[in-house]
Amino acid sequence: MSTSGQVCMPVEISKFNIIESKLPKSVAVFPYFGKKVLLVSASLNGGNVLENFIDTILEWNRELGITASIHRDDLWKKLIESALKDPSNDLDLKSATFYGERHDQETFATLTNIRHNNVRLGQVFDAICSGLIRNLSIMFDIDFLAKDLGCKRVVATGGAFVKNPVFRKHLEKNFTQFEIVYKDSSDAALGAAYFIRDTLFKQ
Repeated sequence: MSTSGQVCMPVEISKFNIIESKLPKSVAVFPYFGKKVLLVSASLNGGNVLENFIDTILEWNRELGITASIHRDDLWKKLIESALKDPSNDLDLKSATFYGERHDQETFATLTNIRHNNVRLGQVFDAICSGLIRNLSIMFDIDFLAKDLGCKRVVATGGAFVKNPVFRKHLEKNFTQFEIVYKDSSDAALGAAYFIRDTLFKQ
């Protein structure tokens, strides 16, 4: 799982033939190594949604004539601190699909349970993080991962997981049946190097 919004899992072809009919339409299948296929659920919504939210706040400041410059890193830090102190609770971003999805290009984000006292900045940021994780858990159904594919561990990669404890909180809340491991690198070249080391050099 990466903060670009992808959930991937290699599966033996023999097992894939059994569960193929159960695959959600949001999961694509690609050839893989060692008599396996790679199941990929690649969301269009991930870190780009959070970056867009940051851009929106900065744009609102400009529209309001607030000329004092705000560093992006400071804004990130403030949003995370606010969300941890003041979580969304009953404010619910049912879907964080700001950009739609490949398999459903007509459904976008929906924010519900809005009241006069639950749309503070930290609460909204927390709801966005929660919605992004929930969207991943729907696109690659958690029960399907655990029961049909036998998945026991989730490796979460990317800077947003490492640097954003709000993201981690919601990942751990939604994926309770899995061991969760955080890795700060998701570089494709690194993965290719590992594959050569672990596969080709052992032959």
